[in-house]
Amino acid sequence: MRWRARCYDYWRPAMARGGLSSGAVVPAAIELVDEHGAQALTLSAVAGSVGVATPSLYKHVAGLPQLRRLVCVRIMNELADRLQKAGLGRSRG
Repeated sequence: MRWRARCYDYWRPAMARGGLSSGAVVPAAIELVDEHGAQALTLSAVAGSVGVATPSLYKHVAGLPQLRRLVCVRIMNELADRLQKAGLGRSRG
């Protein structure tokens, strides 16, 4: 029983520290891309912008490829929302 409890504690997702959450990592990455371009998107740059060590980001994203996908999905969703609003505004006109 004790072994199982220790294993559960080990595999349980870590709590966010220092106010960092998964929801804060992607906006920080997008801001970095907006300011410095896509080539500037690195885990160390994002970590520096949110004030944590680079390894801390791995609690929130699996790595740079996943972060890039999350950034692309967020941007595409925002673009789709804007296009939908623009299209609805014209059809009502």
